[in-house]
Amino acid sequence: MRPSAFLLMDSRIDIIIRNLFLCKFRVDKRAIPTILLGVVFTLLLWPFQLAEFIYYKIKTRKTKVKPVFIVGHWRSGTTMLQYILAKDGNLSYFDTLSAYCVNTVVWKPLLRKVLPPILIRAFDNMEYNLVYPWEDSVCFTEYCSYSNWSRHMFPQDRERYLDYAVVDELPTKIQAKWFRAYDNMIRKFYVQSGNGRPMVFKGPDATARTLFLSKKYPDAVFLNVYRSPYAVIRSTINMYKFTTTYFSLQALPTEQEEEEFIIHQFKRIYTKYFEDIKSIPADRIIELRFEDLEKDPMPMLEEAYKRFGWDWESAKEPLRTYWDSLSGYQKNVFDYSPRLIRRVNEELGFYFEHYGYEMLPVPDAPFEQ
Repeated sequence: MRPSAFLLMDSRIDIIIRNLFLCKFRVDKRAIPTILLGVVFTLLLWPFQLAEFIYYKIKTRKTKVKPVFIVGHWRSGTTMLQYILAKDGNLSYFDTLSAYCVNTVVWKPLLRKVLPPILIRAFDNMEYNLVYPWEDSVCFTEYCSYSNWSRHMFPQDRERYLDYAVVDELPTKIQAKWFRAYDNMIRKFYVQSGNGRPMVFKGPDATARTLFLSKKYPDAVFLNVYRSPYAVIRSTINMYKFTTTYFSLQALPTEQEEEEFIIHQFKRIYTKYFEDIKSIPADRIIELRFEDLEKDPMPMLEEAYKRFGWDWESAKEPLRTYWDSLSGYQKNVFDYSPRLIRRVNEELGFYFEHYGYEMLPVPDAPFEQ
């Protein structure tokens, strides 16, 4: 059974059908049993999902949401920042188990028993468990057919799913549907946390909709983590190789096609982001350089806390304790092929200029690599 079955099993039948229609049923024959399993489970769970949807729709009607959005392209260090902020008791987050049960809380007792207490992310060896914070982009795939993350299940339609990252460029009706679903989801998480504190959300694709989200949530603040594009692109290739292989319901793209798409995605997202931040007040957004963050995040976090009016005195000790516990972690190290360096230099010059990174020279090579 493919891992995508778990996403489909807690999805909704209308979302599965809509995604299949949108991709014109172009799926790998080997994925058909996985899809059928998802359909059967969602049909069985539909009454519970409907009752839960109505319950939370009523319960969250007057809920005031105070989101904290961590943005930055995949593999920029957003997860590291999310884990650090989760140690601040004055902030809240939704955990991995809640994400797995985004449509059906009835799943929780079962999953708590069958899932291992400690999990390791295969593409970067980071440890997490059921109470660690999770990425809203992933569970939004189960909650709405307009999710950018669904590109891992439908890689042949990845450009269309990338469109959903840049929400305010979509037709007005699609924007309204997207926001209605997203707002329902994060309000549900907000009520489940039960504490009314600002809630931290991490979704790399939200980098392309910072202005849209800032208008929808006037109390929202943003932390953007940026990093050398060579490291980001190469690490994202490694991550996508894992996620697409495990979750895809279609034929896989070639390695070169994936590389080209990731560079194109990076360019599209940050072109939009640089336009968006011109209209966002400085007291609502801060930029954090990953290369400085990984050395010692505390000075940068103190600046962020003061800018947003958060309580730094009560937060600094638990944040420092957690950061010190990561001292033994070794991140992946990758080589950059001449072809990758050349393509990044050609397409992302605007990013180098904006953040002051230096371009690497393209190595001489007897043939294109």
